[in-house]
Amino acid sequence: MNYPELRILLAFLLGALIGTERQLRHKMAGMRTNALVSVGAALFVILSVNITVDQSSPARVVAQIASGIGFLGAGVIMKDSFNITGLNTAATIWCSGAVGALCGVGFWYEAILGSGFVLLSHLLLRPLGKKVVNKYSTYEPGDHRYSLKVSCAMTAEDRIRDILLNHIANFKMRILNMTLEYDKVKKESLISMEILSERANNSDIMKIIQQINEDNDVSSAFWEVEVDNH
Repeated sequence: MNYPELRILLAFLLGALIGTERQLRHKMAGMRTNALVSVGAALFVILSVNITVDQSSPARVVAQIASGIGFLGAGVIMKDSFNITGLNTAATIWCSGAVGALCGVGFWYEAILGSGFVLLSHLLLRPLGKKVVNKYSTYEPGDHRYSLKVSCAMTAEDRIRDILLNHIANFKMRILNMTLEYDKVKKESLISMEILSERANNSDIMKIIQQINEDNDVSSAFWEVEVDNH
């Protein structure tokens, strides 16, 4: 693939494709972010190839691209400091940059193959990981797991999350997992938590939900007992 226009187009398409999965899951970095990262990486590589005869220059540019995208990924993780999904989104941005760099040097086959594996990582490993955890994770006989879901205004997300964390700590419970999803149309955040308690703790969970529901920035809050299929 010797035409720069086609390299840029392929970088755009593959970046947007990778971002589609993130967009459908309402993550912070979706189609636009991944497409821009991919196109930007391709442009920098194409520029370095055309302005210098030094064969090592493109390699140095790629190294700088990887470092620069790392800062973007760090921003996503810092925004979702308690959210493990932020790590996946940051890694996806990093992969989009790599795909764009491959397009920039004309390695279209490797770029398409890499994009496919990035998508497979999200589509296959996510449900597979949950099955592995459900099958092989061990809990004490007296342990109980609860699922909490709270929808609140985006502007109040940090405050509501801190309130939940404080309540959970006060009741001597432990957070197994925490995820954040965003509805940009409603301008709401969905905070989902999986909580582990050493005993049946329905009354304390109800107290948490009742107090959270009284907050004006909370549109809905509910809980349920996680069924252990071991």
